[in-house]
Amino acid sequence: MKKLVFAIVALAAVSFVSCGNETKPVVEEPAVDSTVVEEVADTVAAAADTVAAVADSAVAEVAETVAK
Repeated sequence: MKKLVFAIVALAAVSFVSCGNETKPVVEEPAVDSTVVEEVADTVAAAADTVAAVADSAVAEVAETVAK
């Protein structure tokens, strides 16, 4: 029994010594959300341009029909 306790204590001591009481600095990763937002904003801008073009052509067709 003493050998088992000694082995466990030795293992714990080696574990504590191997760490060396070192702490690793916390590294903050850059936010990835900003890239996603930019891609969505570009897509929305392109869709808005398409909708504006369709609306302008529809207004032109209505104006031509009314003018006749």
